[in-house]
Amino acid sequence: MQGKRVQPNPEHATPDELEIAKESSPDKQQYIRLYAIQRLLEGKTNQEVAKDFHRNENTITAWVKKWNEGGIDALGTIKPPGRPPILSQEQMLTIKDLLLNPSKADQHHWTIVKLHGYLRQHWHIELGYSTLLENVAKMGFRQVVPRTWSTKQDPELREAFIAEIEALKEEPDAEIWFADESGFIADPRPKSRWALVGSRPTIDYTGLHIRLSIVGAVEPVTGQFESLLVSSVDTLVFQLFLDQLARATASSTKTIYLVLDNASWHRTKRLNWRHIHPIYLPPYSPDLNPIERLWNRMKALFFTDWLGKNYEQLWNRLIQASTHFIEHHAEVRSNCAF
Repeated sequence: MQGKRVQPNPEHATPDELEIAKESSPDKQQYIRLYAIQRLLEGKTNQEVAKDFHRNENTITAWVKKWNEGGIDALGTIKPPGRPPILSQEQMLTIKDLLLNPSKADQHHWTIVKLHGYLRQHWHIELGYSTLLENVAKMGFRQVVPRTWSTKQDPELREAFIAEIEALKEEPDAEIWFADESGFIADPRPKSRWALVGSRPTIDYTGLHIRLSIVGAVEPVTGQFESLLVSSVDTLVFQLFLDQLARATASSTKTIYLVLDNASWHRTKRLNWRHIHPIYLPPYSPDLNPIERLWNRMKALFFTDWLGKNYEQLWNRLIQASTHFIEHHAEVRSNCAF
């Protein structure tokens, strides 16, 4: 016995249009519904289509009714709206403002625990901790350690320095290097890592306080890096580095400028600068020296979870680290762009 014939309206789409819509379906459910309609338009009965698609005849009838009411679009999958968000858009904006301006809630800084307690107490919202954390992340916040910023900086001196460097960058005959010193220890502080809840990762520590230094200079445009490994830094050591940098830039046809901080050994009158012209950073402004970023990169790349047990091991590690950046100009350019 043939099942009851349900006739879809063929005027809602041509066979070609229906085929295109079927193959372009965003999900499997819509594909099946359109395929069933296609089979019915080809002459299949309700019962045959229901059997082919493992549905009951009432379901096929319902699909045809939707087709007849609205065509292809009527057979699209309607996603349930889900549970409405606990926080309104206005509340999200208010929380963002509180995070950026803790003083509005008589706070100096926020933790998610403190913010969670504040919202429960003052807003009377039953909001889960993990839900709040997820919403804060969606706003673009992440947990970071603030960078210390000296209150002794002179904004006018900083602006004048930046303007001077920008002007030199425009001069075709100027070559600008940035110099600094950095200390390295054989058992650096551990970095944060992922670990199972309840576990207590450990890292070896010698407590010997083995320390060496690097005097270095970078040219951000070319990515050149010059370095001198030393036990400590004073005027004599810095003069040795100046001599090394002078030899490295002797063949250049440009005027060599060297930007550096105001350490006493950088300003002593006993220094022989040769063909190098010093430019001094504004006081308390290490952030304006691009080589600071190179030191951070070097420590992260070569001294994270690394342990040296004597000066020789630390010395060899510093040679390896320095050689890496001497040979990889592109990486230096990327880290030291001014």
